[in-house]
Amino acid sequence: MRLLIACSVLSFIIFLISQKVIAVPFDAEITGNSTAPSSNTKQSESKDVRQAGIQKLSDEIDKYQAAVEKIESTEGMYSEQIAQKLVNLGNIYQHYEKHEDAVQVYKRALHLSRINEGLYSLTQIPILEKMIESYKKRKQWEQVNDKYYYMYWLYARNFDDMDINRLDMELQIANWHLEAYAMQLLPDPTQDLIYSYSLFDRAVNLITNTYGETDERLITPLNGLMLTNYFIASHVMRSSVEKVYAMNEQLQVQMKKSDILIAEMKRKSFVTGKKIIQRKLTVLQGQTQVDHQAIAKVKLKLADWFLMHNKRQTALRHYQEAYDYAVATDKNKEFLEQLFSQPVALPHYPNLQQRTRAIKSDTELTTDVRYVHATLDVTKYGKARNIKIVSSNPPDNSPIKTKALKSLRTTKFRPQISDGMTIFTEQLQLHVFPE
Repeated sequence: MRLLIACSVLSFIIFLISQKVIAVPFDAEITGNSTAPSSNTKQSESKDVRQAGIQKLSDEIDKYQAAVEKIESTEGMYSEQIAQKLVNLGNIYQHYEKHEDAVQVYKRALHLSRINEGLYSLTQIPILEKMIESYKKRKQWEQVNDKYYYMYWLYARNFDDMDINRLDMELQIANWHLEAYAMQLLPDPTQDLIYSYSLFDRAVNLITNTYGETDERLITPLNGLMLTNYFIASHVMRSSVEKVYAMNEQLQVQMKKSDILIAEMKRKSFVTGKKIIQRKLTVLQGQTQVDHQAIAKVKLKLADWFLMHNKRQTALRHYQEAYDYAVATDKNKEFLEQLFSQPVALPHYPNLQQRTRAIKSDTELTTDVRYVHATLDVTKYGKARNIKIVSSNPPDNSPIKTKALKSLRTTKFRPQISDGMTIFTEQLQLHVFPE
């Protein structure tokens, strides 16, 4: 089977720069008889490099196609040796951002893997992961979801329910459901939250059962649980769901199971979040080499959780505990100032993209980044006051300014902490990056 090539000049330039085939020139000082190359010379050289790049890609693809055809002629079109050649060919297409061609090649490789290794063979997993990568690039979310669940099915056929070999798969699919929830892909996005929480929770149980209660590998799924539980806690429920606990049993049965489940998880989310953070703290404290900075950060997360749930006095007490711990353990002053010297927009979780952050000056931002530069005061209880817009990019974009103002008014902040006490902060400089 012949696969046709059609690669844009831009793709080649990006690839060749990454491979250092094209050198990015810097302005050179002209001395003696040195002369700068003319624009015609530069264009000619650039054209030659592009032609060389196109020829190189064509040669690579021809090489793999010839290898596939040779194997087909000697061993038949279902030879198991063909699958790896096809994967390599797919990787070339993927590298050049030709994802449609890559997917077609991976599909054939997957088919050959099933024929030669069996329907349940785990040799399909690397091919599925490459297919998912290309489907994501093409934003073909339904195909991404299908391939993840085919992966889940393969693991279920090969391993028992609590086999540690399932761990990587459980984490991959848990993270996918968080992505899907963020993009609101399903008609009922709460299903993604339920699936994600369940898979992260399973990963915690897999690691605990295999390696123990304080194994460091628990940190990754616990971070996932923290983030998912936050989304559950902040999820806006439909009005009919909010009233579920005031309804009689017959009406509850009529509601969708996912609505009832997410409502129950939301009701328990404060206690659940506190337990997850405390579990992470237990894991960190149980390590042979204790990471004091990591422990101080988790102590702050616990205080943040109380503050986000309007338990201000408890939050202040935990902020003081976090500060006291940092003072006692940070003998070389490596992280004390970093953690406590200025307010932090909440929530502040691992793997959660921060839309608000402090930046020293506008010159640190590239011209194509959309942002709003604002100043505000932060009270000792983490509330924003006296919010003012300083500038924005683009400068005349009123909608992003309005969106930034609305966001800052509702954002809670971890207050600045000095000598163990939360304090009022004036004129905090922030940049807000709208979605």
